[in-house]
Amino acid sequence: MNDTNTVLGMFLALAVMSLLLGSTSMMDTASGAEGNDTITISINISEKTMVDINPSTLTWNASNIYPGSVADSTKEANNYGNIWIENIGSTNITKIWFNNSYPSDRPFGSGDPDAYDPANFVVLANTSSSSPYFINRVEYRENDSMYISIPGTASASAPEDMFGRFRNNSYEYFFIVEGTNGNNCTEGTLRYSTDPHTKDSTGDTNLTDNTGYVLQASGEWSITNVTFGSETYCFAVHYDCSKAMFHKWNADAPGAGTGLCSNVPSHFLSSNLVPGDLEKAWVKAYIPYGVPYWGTLGGSSGGTLTVFVDVS
Repeated sequence: MNDTNTVLGMFLALAVMSLLLGSTSMMDTASGAEGNDTITISINISEKTMVDINPSTLTWNASNIYPGSVADSTKEANNYGNIWIENIGSTNITKIWFNNSYPSDRPFGSGDPDAYDPANFVVLANTSSSSPYFINRVEYRENDSMYISIPGTASASAPEDMFGRFRNNSYEYFFIVEGTNGNNCTEGTLRYSTDPHTKDSTGDTNLTDNTGYVLQASGEWSITNVTFGSETYCFAVHYDCSKAMFHKWNADAPGAGTGLCSNVPSHFLSSNLVPGDLEKAWVKAYIPYGVPYWGTLGGSSGGTLTVFVDVS
């Protein structure tokens, strides 16, 4: 009996193992030997501000770029009409602003293309339908007020006054800063023409009856707002009356961010530029009257336009 029971037990154990092995083989065959499991992925991104600015060069070189004209995408060597600012970093960009180079002295009347800075002619718009504005256009003192009537206390050639023009493309406005403090232009009075001078019209030639805007000092410059037609700029005149700046989109320009130019935004963005997103600046060049045609403006080095971003 004991031997029989032992043999019977061994037989039953082998039978159970056979069933189990057979069952496993049937499961693998039925499922095609497929299986899956889930792995949890976690990546922590470090904070880094990075931007990609394109194009690296803008060249307006068409055959029909004349004084008093607009150089747009149809006249640019690669048909560029935009500057692309892409956030390739990991932080939100909250501010974008620009800076353009400008001549060290008055180029008009020199007859020298190298004396002109082409970046001083660049205008930007933040939408395709917005009016373009100069970034920080610099104009210089002129020695002769020509046929323009200026206040009796002012003189184009006096060291304490500045007579100049705000040149656009096919039109320009005359202005006079009357120095009132220490024989310079610090906190003087600004008057400018209400109607522009064009190729066909003399415009407003009498500045004596125009509104006088009192300038407020900010470092070496004195500041106020100016409006030419529908375009409002921050106006800054240097204390030595040698030059004046009309600016927008430049947070580093004289008076920007001080409250003295309350009507002029110094930053380009209307909302944050998030990682992976793109902002465009519509770009053109306004060519004023009185620019010589021979040679490339600014010589071989040309001019520069700098893009700044901030995440604060």
